Formats: sequence, structure tokens, C-alpha cells
Amino acid sequence: MPLFGRREPSPPPAPVDSPERKTGFFSRRRSSSSDMHRSSTSSHHTGTSSTKRHSSVLHRGSGDPSIHAATQSLRQAEAAEREADAALFRAKNAVREAREHVRRLEKEAAEEARLAKIKQSEAKALGKKGRALGPVRNQAPEPRKREIRATRRQTRREDAMREATYSDPSAQPEEPPAARATRQRPKRKAPEQDLAEARSTKRSTLDVHENCTDGRCVAFAEQTVTSSIEYQEAREEFVIDVDQSTPASDALLSPVTSGFLALPRELRDEIYKHVLNSGDKRAVTLQNRDFITKSGLIGVNSQIKEEFLDAVLFFAPVVHTTVRNHNFAHVVTFLNRLSEAQLHKFAAAATPNSDPEAKMRSRKIIITLTYSRTKMSTKPQLNRWLDRFDDPKRRGAEVRIEYKLDRDSWQNGGYKQRASGRASAGPRSQEEVNKILKATREGSRGYWF
Repeated sequence: MPLFGRREPSPPPAPVDSPERKTGFFSRRRSSSSDMHRSSTSSHHTGTSSTKRHSSVLHRGSGDPSIHAATQSLRQAEAAEREADAALFRAKNAVREAREHVRRLEKEAAEEARLAKIKQSEAKALGKKGRALGPVRNQAPEPRKREIRATRRQTRREDAMREATYSDPSAQPEEPPAARATRQRPKRKAPEQDLAEARSTKRSTLDVHENCTDGRCVAFAEQTVTSSIEYQEAREEFVIDVDQSTPASDALLSPVTSGFLALPRELRDEIYKHVLNSGDKRAVTLQNRDFITKSGLIGVNSQIKEEFLDAVLFFAPVVHTTVRNHNFAHVVTFLNRLSEAQLHKFAAAATPNSDPEAKMRSRKIIITLTYSRTKMSTKPQLNRWLDRFDDPKRRGAEVRIEYKLDRDSWQNGGYKQRASGRASAGPRSQEEVNKILKATREGSRGYWF
């Protein structure tokens, strides 16, 4: 068989004549369907060829530098966005860890402060026990204390008599301090003997004072000084703590030369009462559980200050105070701190058959209601205040209380917190509700809410 054979071309296929179809009623439609099939096939081949042609055009245009640069920029932007997301995630984690660290630090600091406070209280208790050990220092024995008090009374009596002897104090030569310190002290006498001598001196000076017309004689001065000495001896019950090596002359205090304090306490109380009744109507104000007064008596000395503040509790006709957002805490604390005698003085004449004039003269507390902007309701605090007047175990029902409204603060929301009647309220609390409503109506005239 030869290497290169000869291949004869195959004869072309014989044309197959399609069988003749009879023309019928549906023959035309079959022809139309086949024509449509051939046309759709040709259009499909045409569309495919056009798509391939378009893809080839894009493929040829991908080598454009501008397209390549835009693609690179897009890829860089996507990478930067992924890095930004990762950085944000790391930042959130860092913030969360920092907050947790700060929270742990605060808890540790609070725990250390609590332990330090406990340690401080224990150390304070141990310090008190430690100071109680050992010998007692800087305290004079009881006989030495009596000697100091007797010497002090005798020195005050001599100084007062010397000042009363001379009508012109400037004519009397001043005694040097050294001579006064080294002066011979009289022998100490018993307190009963000193009081008896003072009373006898007072009786002897009364006879001489009958012939005095101007009140400037020696007998009048001796009578005044003796009365002052008796009063001071009756009220002085204090202990002078001095060292045993300190001489008695160094422990003596300067004599009291105030003429006002020489008066009896009852007379001073009447003076305080007159000052309170004749002064400013807003002279006494209750603020933060303490009294605020405009009187200058509290600045004289500590004794007059204490006496005047005590007289305020007994004789002040009106006490003013301010309540913000129905917070009556300081008023309740003030009423609870009053003694029975002070509360009895504050009790109003509120019986049905009482005299109206006596009721007007009785003492009272005027409360000015003021309001600030707040989202919380203040009616629970107001209801607690009103419940005090129905409870006999609580203080407040026996005190006469009046209410006023701060007009400037009413528009801050006070109209929303105004009092209202309650079904379970007693007659006394309902009376207080009516007072508050009357004060709000009178103080809020002109406002439309």
C-alpha cells in the first residue's frame, strides 16, 4: 500500500425531494411557522455575532492608559476603605478597653477610700483610748480651783469698788501691771461667807441711796456692782484648767465691765423681745436649718449671741423661710429640733372659739413657695408635708403656717405642681391645701395657663 494514498472525493449527496404536500386548509400556516423559525434563528446568529464583535472592541480598548489608571485608583480606594474599617474596629476596641480600665480604677479607688475610712475610724477610737492612759495633766485639783474662783471674785469686787469711788475715772492714776500682779491677796473666804457679805453690803447701801437724787452717788454704784456680782456668782459654774505650776494671778480673767450683762437675765430677755417685735418684719429667716437675722446683737459677743438666738425661738413673732419645689425638709428638721417649751411658744391659738385678735398676735411661720424648672413631679413631697397635719405623732399641726407664692418662679412650672384636693385627706390637711391654693391664686393673677 503506498505511503501517500489517493482518496477519491465522495460523491455529493443526492438531493432528496421533499414529498409533495397537499395544499389544505392548514398548509399556509405551517409554511409561515417554518419561515418565522428560520428568521428567528438568523436573528439569533446575528445578535451573537454583534456581541462578540462588541466584546472584542472592549478587549482591544482595555489597554488604554486612562482606563488602567482608573482601575488602579479604584483598587487603591477599596484597599484604603478596608484599612479604614480595620482601623475603626481597632479604635472601638481600644476605647472599650480604656473605659473598662477606668471603671476598674474607680472601683479600686472607692474600695481603698472605704478601707481608709474604716482605718481612720479605728485609729480615732484607739487614739481616744490611748489619751486616757497615763497621768492626767494640766488640771488643777479641786481645792486649787476653789481658790482660783474665790481670788477672782475678790479681785473683781476690789476693782469695781475702786472705779465707783472716783467720779472721774481719768483722775485716778493707773496702776502698773507689775504692781497689780504682786499685790497682796486677801485670805480666801468660803463662798457662803462672800455671798452673805455681798447681801449685807446691798442692804446697807439701800439706806444711803434714799438721799441720792441724781443716781451718781457712791451708794448707787455699790448697789449696782453688788447686784452684778451676785448674778455672776450664781451663773458662773465653769472649771478653769491651769497647770499646777501656774500662779493664781496669771489664771485670772479680766473683769466683766459691760453694763448690759450686769442686768438680770429676765430684763435682758424683755429687751430681746422688744427688739424682735419692733424691728423689721423679715428680721428672722430660717435657711438651711439655721436662723438668719439682721439684728446687730449677734455680733456683740458670744454670750449675747446665744441669748438672742434663744430669745428668737421664744419671742420671734414671724419666722420667714423659702421652700423650693415643695421640699419642706429644713422646716421639718426645725420643728423636730424644738424643745417642748419652744414648741409650746410656737403653738397657734387655732381653736374654733379663739379670739381673732389673739390669733393674729400669735406666732407663725410664713413659707414662700418658689419653683424651678424640673421634669420630676413634686406632688409626692407636697403630699408628705400635708400628711403631717393629720398625724398626731408628728409636729406641725399645732403651728400656725401661712403660704406665699413667688410670682417670678410661677411660670417655671409651678402651675403644673399646684396642690389639689385628695379623697383620703383629713380636715387639717385639707385646710393647708386651701391655704396653698389661695396663695397660688392670689400670687398668679395675670398668668394664663
